[in-house]
Amino acid sequence: MNSFLRLLTPDDLRRRRGFGGRVLWINRDIAHPDDLSSNPSILITGQANIGRTREALELIYRALKRGIIPEGRVFEPGPELRTTDPHFLKQELSRQINLDEPILLFLDDLPYQFDEEEKLRNLEVALQSLQACKALFVIATACDEHVTPEHTQWLAAKNFAEYRLRGLTSEETARLIAGVVGACGVHTDYDASEYLIQANDGTPELTLFTYLRAEEDGLDHIDRESAQQYHADNVDELWAGIRRSLLDRDPDIEDLLVSISTFYAAGVTPFTNLVLAFAAYLQQLSPT
Repeated sequence: MNSFLRLLTPDDLRRRRGFGGRVLWINRDIAHPDDLSSNPSILITGQANIGRTREALELIYRALKRGIIPEGRVFEPGPELRTTDPHFLKQELSRQINLDEPILLFLDDLPYQFDEEEKLRNLEVALQSLQACKALFVIATACDEHVTPEHTQWLAAKNFAEYRLRGLTSEETARLIAGVVGACGVHTDYDASEYLIQANDGTPELTLFTYLRAEEDGLDHIDRESAQQYHADNVDELWAGIRRSLLDRDPDIEDLLVSISTFYAAGVTPFTNLVLAFAAYLQQLSPT
Protein backbone atom coordinates (compact mmCIF):
# COMPACT_ATOMS: atom_id res chain seq x y z
CA MET A 1 0.00 0.00 0.00
CA ASN A 2 3.10 2.22 0.10
CA SER A 3 2.47 3.94 -3.25
CA PHE A 4 -1.14 4.82 -2.42
CA LEU A 5 -1.14 5.18 1.37
CA ARG A 6 1.90 5.83 3.54
CA LEU A 7 1.92 4.56 7.13
CA LEU A 8 2.47 7.21 9.80
CA THR A 9 4.10 5.79 12.92
CA PRO A 10 4.10 7.53 16.33
CA ASP A 11 7.73 8.52 15.61
CA ASP A 12 6.63 10.11 12.30
CA LEU A 13 3.98 12.11 14.12
CA ARG A 14 6.48 13.17 16.79
CA ARG A 15 9.07 14.35 14.25
CA ARG A 16 6.54 16.57 12.51
CA ARG A 17 5.61 18.43 15.68
CA GLY A 18 7.40 21.66 16.64
CA PHE A 19 11.19 21.17 16.99
CA GLY A 20 10.60 17.43 16.55
CA GLY A 21 8.06 17.37 19.37
CA ARG A 22 10.33 19.24 21.79
CA VAL A 23 8.23 22.39 21.85
CA LEU A 24 5.18 22.61 24.09
CA TRP A 25 1.91 22.36 22.19
CA ILE A 26 -0.40 25.31 22.86
CA ASN A 27 -3.85 23.78 23.21
CA ARG A 28 -6.35 26.24 21.77
CA ASP A 29 -9.17 23.89 22.72
CA ILE A 30 -10.88 23.51 19.35
CA ALA A 31 -10.97 19.74 18.80
CA HIS A 32 -10.96 16.66 21.03
CA PRO A 33 -10.55 12.94 20.26
CA ASP A 34 -14.11 12.30 21.42
CA ASP A 35 -15.33 14.57 18.60
CA LEU A 36 -14.44 11.80 16.16
CA SER A 37 -17.40 9.75 17.37
CA SER A 38 -19.87 12.37 16.10
CA ASN A 39 -17.65 13.96 13.42
CA PRO A 40 -15.53 11.21 11.83
CA SER A 41 -14.34 13.66 9.15
CA ILE A 42 -12.73 16.75 10.68
CA LEU A 43 -11.32 19.72 8.76
CA ILE A 44 -9.03 22.14 10.62
CA THR A 45 -8.93 25.50 8.85
CA GLY A 46 -7.19 28.81 9.37
CA GLN A 47 -4.85 31.38 7.91
CA ALA A 48 -1.36 30.55 6.68
CA ASN A 49 1.15 29.50 9.39
CA ILE A 50 -1.50 29.49 12.13
CA GLY A 51 -0.57 25.95 13.29
CA ARG A 52 -3.14 23.75 11.54
CA THR A 53 -0.77 20.83 10.96
CA ARG A 54 0.43 20.76 14.58
CA GLU A 55 -3.18 20.89 15.78
CA ALA A 56 -4.10 17.95 13.55
CA LEU A 57 -1.04 15.93 14.61
CA GLU A 58 -1.86 16.47 18.29
CA LEU A 59 -5.44 15.36 17.68
CA ILE A 60 -4.20 12.18 15.96
CA TYR A 61 -1.65 11.57 18.71
CA ARG A 62 -4.31 11.87 21.42
CA ALA A 63 -6.68 9.60 19.47
CA LEU A 64 -3.91 6.97 19.38
CA LYS A 65 -3.25 7.37 23.12
CA ARG A 66 -6.96 6.96 23.84
CA GLY A 67 -7.14 3.79 21.75
CA ILE A 68 -9.68 5.29 19.35
CA ILE A 69 -7.26 4.49 16.53
CA PRO A 70 -5.02 1.40 16.78
CA GLU A 71 -1.30 1.91 16.26
CA GLY A 72 -0.32 1.08 12.71
CA ARG A 73 -3.61 2.33 11.29
CA VAL A 74 -2.79 5.98 10.59
CA PHE A 75 -2.01 6.77 6.95
CA GLU A 76 -1.52 9.71 4.60
CA PRO A 77 -1.79 9.78 0.78
CA GLY A 78 1.14 8.34 -1.10
CA PRO A 79 2.42 9.94 -4.31
CA GLU A 80 0.45 7.67 -6.65
CA LEU A 81 -2.94 8.12 -5.01
CA ARG A 82 -3.48 11.42 -6.83
CA THR A 83 -2.44 10.19 -10.28
CA THR A 84 -3.40 6.50 -10.59
CA ASP A 85 -6.31 5.37 -12.71
CA PRO A 86 -9.31 5.46 -10.34
CA HIS A 87 -10.53 1.95 -11.25
CA PHE A 88 -7.10 0.46 -10.56
CA LEU A 89 -6.85 2.50 -7.34
CA LYS A 90 -10.17 1.11 -6.11
CA GLN A 91 -9.17 -2.47 -6.90
CA GLU A 92 -5.80 -2.20 -5.20
CA LEU A 93 -7.07 -0.49 -2.05
CA SER A 94 -9.91 -3.01 -1.71
CA ARG A 95 -7.42 -5.83 -2.07
CA GLN A 96 -4.79 -4.49 0.31
CA ILE A 97 -6.80 -2.98 3.17
CA ASN A 98 -7.39 -4.87 6.40
CA LEU A 99 -11.09 -4.29 7.00
CA ASP A 100 -11.20 -5.59 10.58
CA GLU A 101 -9.84 -2.46 12.31
CA PRO A 102 -10.55 1.26 12.27
CA ILE A 103 -8.35 3.40 10.03
CA LEU A 104 -7.46 7.10 10.03
CA LEU A 105 -6.43 9.08 6.95
CA PHE A 106 -4.48 12.31 7.50
CA LEU A 107 -4.88 14.84 4.67
CA ASP A 108 -2.55 17.73 5.41
CA ASP A 109 -3.34 20.84 3.34
CA LEU A 110 -6.02 19.00 1.41
CA PRO A 111 -6.81 21.81 -1.10
CA TYR A 112 -3.12 22.15 -2.00
CA GLN A 113 -2.55 18.41 -2.45
CA PHE A 114 -5.80 17.87 -4.31
CA ASP A 115 -5.96 21.00 -6.44
CA GLU A 116 -7.51 19.48 -9.55
CA GLU A 117 -10.79 17.73 -10.27
CA GLU A 118 -9.04 14.47 -11.18
CA LYS A 119 -7.13 14.42 -7.89
CA LEU A 120 -10.30 15.05 -5.88
CA ARG A 121 -11.96 12.23 -7.81
CA ASN A 122 -9.18 9.85 -6.79
CA LEU A 123 -9.45 10.97 -3.17
CA GLU A 124 -13.17 10.26 -3.29
CA VAL A 125 -12.46 6.77 -4.67
CA ALA A 126 -9.96 6.18 -1.84
CA LEU A 127 -12.43 7.31 0.82
CA GLN A 128 -15.15 5.07 -0.61
CA SER A 129 -12.78 2.10 -0.50
CA LEU A 130 -11.70 2.85 3.06
CA GLN A 131 -15.34 3.03 4.18
CA ALA A 132 -15.27 -0.77 4.14
CA CYS A 133 -13.07 -0.73 7.26
CA LYS A 134 -14.55 -1.19 10.71
CA ALA A 135 -14.45 2.60 11.04
CA LEU A 136 -13.00 5.38 8.88
CA PHE A 137 -11.75 8.63 10.40
CA VAL A 138 -10.38 11.52 8.36
CA ILE A 139 -8.47 14.48 9.78
CA ALA A 140 -7.65 17.14 7.21
CA THR A 141 -6.23 20.66 7.22
CA ALA A 142 -6.87 23.52 4.84
CA CYS A 143 -5.21 26.90 4.47
CA ASP A 144 -7.72 29.66 3.74
CA GLU A 145 -5.73 30.85 0.74
CA HIS A 146 -5.90 27.43 -0.98
CA VAL A 147 -9.63 26.71 -0.63
CA THR A 148 -11.61 27.18 -3.84
CA PRO A 149 -15.40 27.11 -4.26
CA GLU A 150 -14.99 23.61 -5.73
CA HIS A 151 -13.20 22.47 -2.56
CA THR A 152 -15.89 24.03 -0.37
CA GLN A 153 -18.61 22.20 -2.28
CA TRP A 154 -16.71 18.90 -2.21
CA LEU A 155 -15.99 19.11 1.52
CA ALA A 156 -19.62 19.91 2.31
CA ALA A 157 -20.79 16.95 0.22
CA LYS A 158 -18.43 14.67 2.21
CA ASN A 159 -19.81 15.98 5.55
CA PHE A 160 -16.54 17.40 6.87
CA ALA A 161 -16.99 19.23 10.16
CA GLU A 162 -14.97 22.45 10.14
CA TYR A 163 -12.91 23.40 13.18
CA ARG A 164 -11.42 26.85 12.75
CA LEU A 165 -8.09 27.53 14.46
CA ARG A 166 -7.77 31.02 15.90
CA GLY A 167 -4.55 32.96 16.40
CA LEU A 168 -2.47 32.79 19.57
CA THR A 169 -3.25 35.27 22.32
CA SER A 170 -0.45 37.22 24.03
CA GLU A 171 -0.63 34.83 26.99
CA GLU A 172 -0.37 31.81 24.71
CA THR A 173 2.57 33.36 22.85
CA ALA A 174 4.32 33.83 26.20
CA ARG A 175 3.73 30.14 27.00
CA LEU A 176 5.08 29.22 23.57
CA ILE A 177 8.24 31.24 24.22
CA ALA A 178 8.73 29.48 27.55
CA GLY A 179 8.35 26.14 25.80
CA VAL A 180 10.80 27.02 23.02
CA VAL A 181 13.39 28.25 25.52
CA GLY A 182 13.15 24.95 27.37
CA ALA A 183 13.46 22.99 24.12
CA CYS A 184 16.38 24.73 22.42
CA GLY A 185 18.25 26.42 25.28
CA VAL A 186 18.24 29.85 23.59
CA HIS A 187 17.19 32.37 26.23
CA THR A 188 15.70 35.84 25.87
CA ASP A 189 15.84 38.71 28.28
CA TYR A 190 12.65 40.40 29.45
CA ASP A 191 12.70 43.16 26.79
CA ALA A 192 13.25 40.66 23.97
CA SER A 193 10.44 38.40 25.20
CA GLU A 194 8.07 41.34 25.51
CA TYR A 195 8.94 42.48 22.01
CA LEU A 196 8.31 39.01 20.53
CA ILE A 197 4.97 38.76 22.34
CA GLN A 198 3.80 42.17 21.11
CA ALA A 199 5.15 41.72 17.56
CA ASN A 200 3.64 38.29 17.05
CA ASP A 201 0.79 38.12 14.52
CA GLY A 202 -1.03 35.25 16.20
CA THR A 203 0.95 32.53 14.39
CA PRO A 204 3.44 30.23 16.14
CA GLU A 205 5.81 30.39 13.15
CA LEU A 206 7.16 33.90 13.72
CA THR A 207 8.19 33.01 17.25
CA LEU A 208 9.49 29.52 16.41
CA PHE A 209 11.57 30.78 13.49
CA THR A 210 13.24 33.37 15.71
CA TYR A 211 14.54 30.71 18.09
CA LEU A 212 15.32 28.27 15.29
CA ARG A 213 17.48 30.87 13.54
CA ALA A 214 19.22 31.75 16.79
CA GLU A 215 19.89 28.08 17.49
CA GLU A 216 21.30 27.63 13.97
CA ASP A 217 23.52 30.68 14.52
CA GLY A 218 24.90 29.10 17.70
CA LEU A 219 23.45 31.72 20.05
CA ASP A 220 22.37 30.97 23.60
CA HIS A 221 20.84 34.39 24.27
CA ILE A 222 18.67 36.85 22.32
CA ASP A 223 18.44 40.51 23.31
CA ARG A 224 15.80 42.94 22.04
CA GLU A 225 17.91 44.13 19.10
CA SER A 226 18.53 40.56 17.93
CA ALA A 227 14.86 39.72 18.40
CA GLN A 228 13.86 42.68 16.21
CA GLN A 229 16.28 41.64 13.46
CA TYR A 230 15.22 37.99 13.50
CA HIS A 231 11.56 39.02 13.51
CA ALA A 232 12.07 41.28 10.47
CA ASP A 233 13.89 38.50 8.61
CA ASN A 234 11.12 36.03 9.45
CA VAL A 235 8.40 38.39 8.21
CA ASP A 236 10.29 38.93 4.95
CA GLU A 237 10.73 35.18 4.44
CA LEU A 238 7.13 34.32 5.24
CA TRP A 239 5.84 37.13 2.98
CA ALA A 240 8.11 35.93 0.16
CA GLY A 241 6.66 32.43 0.47
CA ILE A 242 3.08 33.70 0.43
CA ARG A 243 3.90 35.95 -2.53
CA ARG A 244 5.32 33.01 -4.52
CA SER A 245 2.26 30.91 -3.72
CA LEU A 246 -0.13 33.64 -4.85
CA LEU A 247 1.78 34.34 -8.06
CA ASP A 248 1.85 30.65 -8.90
CA ARG A 249 -1.91 30.64 -8.76
CA ASP A 250 -2.47 33.98 -10.52
CA PRO A 251 0.49 35.79 -12.17
CA ASP A 252 -1.77 38.78 -12.97
CA ILE A 253 -1.80 39.95 -9.34
CA GLU A 254 1.86 41.08 -9.45
CA ASP A 255 0.91 44.77 -9.55
CA LEU A 256 -1.46 44.34 -6.61
CA LEU A 257 1.24 42.69 -4.49
CA VAL A 258 3.76 45.41 -5.39
CA SER A 259 1.19 48.04 -4.42
CA ILE A 260 0.58 46.43 -1.01
CA SER A 261 4.34 46.11 -0.38
CA THR A 262 4.89 49.76 -1.28
CA PHE A 263 2.37 50.99 1.28
CA TYR A 264 3.81 48.77 4.02
CA ALA A 265 7.37 49.87 3.20
CA ALA A 266 6.31 53.50 3.44
CA GLY A 267 4.59 52.89 6.77
CA VAL A 268 1.22 53.90 5.30
CA THR A 269 -1.93 51.97 6.11
CA PRO A 270 -2.82 50.02 2.92
CA PHE A 271 -6.47 50.97 2.60
CA THR A 272 -8.18 48.97 -0.14
CA ASN A 273 -9.07 51.93 -2.36
CA LEU A 274 -5.50 53.28 -2.22
CA VAL A 275 -3.96 49.87 -2.95
CA LEU A 276 -6.26 49.29 -5.93
CA ALA A 277 -5.66 52.77 -7.31
CA PHE A 278 -1.87 52.42 -7.13
CA ALA A 279 -2.04 48.89 -8.59
CA ALA A 280 -4.04 50.27 -11.54
CA TYR A 281 -1.39 52.97 -12.00
CA LEU A 282 1.40 50.36 -12.00
CA GLN A 283 -0.51 48.31 -14.54
CA GLN A 284 -0.66 51.32 -16.85
CA LEU A 285 3.12 51.68 -16.60
CA SER A 286 3.73 48.00 -17.40
CA PRO A 287 4.73 47.24 -21.01
CA THR A 288 1.96 45.59 -23.00
